[in-house]
Amino acid sequence: MLCPSADATACEERLPGKHSMQGWECEECPPGTVPTADGFSCEMCPAGKASPGGQEECTECVAPMYSPAPGFSECAECGGVVFEDKCSACAPGQGIQYDGDTNTASCVTCAAGTASVQGVCEACEAGWHQPDAGQTLCIQCPPGRYQSVPSATQCEVCPASEGKFSELEGSAECQLTDKGYQIVDDGEGNGIGQEPCEAGFYADQGVTEWQCQECDHTQGKYQPLGAQSLCQIVDKGYFLKAPDPSSPKSPVICPEGTFRGPEARVFTVCLNCDAERGWYQDEEGQFQCKSVQLGKYIVVDPDTGLPTSVADCALGYKRSATDTEDYKVCVQCDAATGHYQDELGQENCKKVPPGKIIVG
Repeated sequence: MLCPSADATACEERLPGKHSMQGWECEECPPGTVPTADGFSCEMCPAGKASPGGQEECTECVAPMYSPAPGFSECAECGGVVFEDKCSACAPGQGIQYDGDTNTASCVTCAAGTASVQGVCEACEAGWHQPDAGQTLCIQCPPGRYQSVPSATQCEVCPASEGKFSELEGSAECQLTDKGYQIVDDGEGNGIGQEPCEAGFYADQGVTEWQCQECDHTQGKYQPLGAQSLCQIVDKGYFLKAPDPSSPKSPVICPEGTFRGPEARVFTVCLNCDAERGWYQDEEGQFQCKSVQLGKYIVVDPDTGLPTSVADCALGYKRSATDTEDYKVCVQCDAATGHYQDELGQENCKKVPPGKIIVG
């Protein structure tokens, strides 16, 4: 079609996508339209086609693109299936499946391990699963279970018997119980967490069936802290008082008059120093008794009955190496045989010198 020039003396050829108005000048067809066959006007693109304007012909919309009505300037994207120039959404639990050979699309039921998301079947991520086909959502693995791979139809168990657990929903792996902690299960053998051992208990990973074990005070073991993997051994000079509530959390110091040595096989008591054999102890926390010195005797605490100190033999008394009948007393010097003692803490009596007598 020729368009007349401005001076009407000549005609110009119409350019593609333009039309002539009243035969005078050419104009571009607006979006959604193309020139008519005679070139004098524009007509709308039918459904299934579109034009941005200035085109000689409408552009065909190819699935998944479509135009639902005449006069579209561009093809729209269909979130479902294009059928007869219309966009049809797939039913819940279905997704679009395109056939590249026929350039067509259809709705199919999403398989187990997948879910329908905006018309597309998508694989469930790690930590999620879907046991059924035709579903719209994947399901998070609950605490105590996990899934490490996508497209899973079930979650795997974190076995509490192996010290494994998962605390959170949607876990992609199990965790291993830490030393000093014990496994927490859901009552069905699934590990859902861990908790620290209390003071007096311990847990050595994999050795104690993943549960905290009480430190055996009868074997001299204790633990004053929580979340520990081992017990401590009571030191010499200390004991574990049972059934005291503090035991086996902390040791008790051996009191005066007692001892507990490193060779002792009893850990729940301290042994009394044997005053009958000349032994005493005037300090706490000791691993052996002291031997009473010559010239002294053992003093027994009236409240405890324990040999807790020594004292000097009084004037007129002595205690030598041969005085072993009773270490709690000193032996009186025999004035009848001429013996006396005018000093404290002596091991022997003195012989009265010639020309003198014993006074007192």
